[in-house]
Amino acid sequence: MPSTTGKSGGKIVGKAMSDYPIENSVFLKALDKMPDRLKFPFISTEAEARYIQISVQGAGSPSPTQVAPASIKKNKVKYTCPDCLTNVWGKAELNIVCADCSQEFI
Repeated sequence: MPSTTGKSGGKIVGKAMSDYPIENSVFLKALDKMPDRLKFPFISTEAEARYIQISVQGAGSPSPTQVAPASIKKNKVKYTCPDCLTNVWGKAELNIVCADCSQEFI
């Protein structure tokens, strides 16, 4: 079921959408019948957050409200022209030259 909140009660149309399975729906019945070998290994972000909270609490660490989200791996590097300070982003170790200043980006 489409939902702006990803849960029951959300609007069914909007800019940022999610969805949730309807209880006793054809989808859930088919999913129950599907062999495990055909299912993707999937963990929802909500389940993963709960797992992290439980793990952290069990280890005697900070409360779940203090758990930092997983860091996002950046695959782009910022390059700057030393003369005109123009910025570009690209993969690591690019050899880029500013067309305006003829200077190599650093």
